[in-house]
Amino acid sequence: ADGSVVGSELLAQGFDGAQWEILVTLASGACLVVAAEDDVRDPQRVARLLVEERITDLHGTPSQHEQLLAALDGPPPELRALHLGGEQFTSGLYTRAREALGPVRCTNLYGPTEAAVDVTFWACQRDGDRPIVPIGHPIANTQMHVLDRWGRPVPVGAPARPVWRWPRS
Repeated sequence: ADGSVVGSELLAQGFDGAQWEILVTLASGACLVVAAEDDVRDPQRVARLLVEERITDLHGTPSQHEQLLAALDGPPPELRALHLGGEQFTSGLYTRAREALGPVRCTNLYGPTEAAVDVTFWACQRDGDRPIVPIGHPIANTQMHVLDRWGRPVPVGAPARPVWRWPRS
């Protein structure tokens, strides 16, 4: 490989996560491979596409990647980065991905649709016994707070919900 980036468009174009696939790939000067709708629905076809099109960066949901891992005959030789979002990302899936794909960079991107796709980023690492991959740290110009149902900050491990906000200028 010559070091160039080849992204894929495998998510439904109406899904907010597809914007990362399309806009970030093209804005960075990378090549974008747009898969046929029938291909996207078939994990075997996606596995072939990764190899044939020499895809280096892959976005998707954890459930899509569970199916893809089961369909792979081996690690796609050019794949360098796996970006997951839209659903809970378990440590079990991360472990299976590492075993099936080798030293691929893996990120967990969290963000409810109403927050403009992603508001946090976690560069995955071997997280020991954690059952869930963390949602990570706020992306640039974003603040995250973990609050109880009354809007008060809570200690680590307490039942809560993440709340994001953009600082006022």
